[in-house]
Amino acid sequence: MAEPQRRRSDEEGFTLIELMVVVLIIGILLAIAVPTFLKAQNNAKTKAATSNIRASLSSMKTIYADQQSYDATTITATILKAAEPSIGWQAAASTVPEQISYAFGAATAPGDTVGLAVMSKPGDCFYIRDSVNPITGGTTFARIDASLNPTCTGLQALTTATLPSPNAAGW
Repeated sequence: MAEPQRRRSDEEGFTLIELMVVVLIIGILLAIAVPTFLKAQNNAKTKAATSNIRASLSSMKTIYADQQSYDATTITATILKAAEPSIGWQAAASTVPEQISYAFGAATAPGDTVGLAVMSKPGDCFYIRDSVNPITGGTTFARIDASLNPTCTGLQALTTATLPSPNAAGW
């Protein structure tokens, strides 16, 4: 004879409401975490660009100490690459943090000024202008949003219209 089926009155499990509450809580946590993560990621990319441009300035100052001039005829791409091999030196516009755009001198004071520029991944362009001129010398830092200036070149770092006066706060 067959045994009668047992009824389970104490079945356990989650109701649809409980599952929806859990999904809602996970969604709220993601809504908080994702923007924070993206902001931290953009900050890291910006720091990489500024670190590279500061390293390139140190290399330029070392080269200047050896040659006593920021002169385009004596400071070549080969010399720059030997001074700082981890940086992609280029006279054209910078498009990524690993590329530093550079330009030397100005028509009024050839050999005493260098301009450096780097484009960060979030799209800001960072400029450094270093002048050894005893009267107008100094190091200037500036940051310009790419929407205001889509090209990021060392030549722009040399122009006074692009950057603030020497020793002004820039970053």
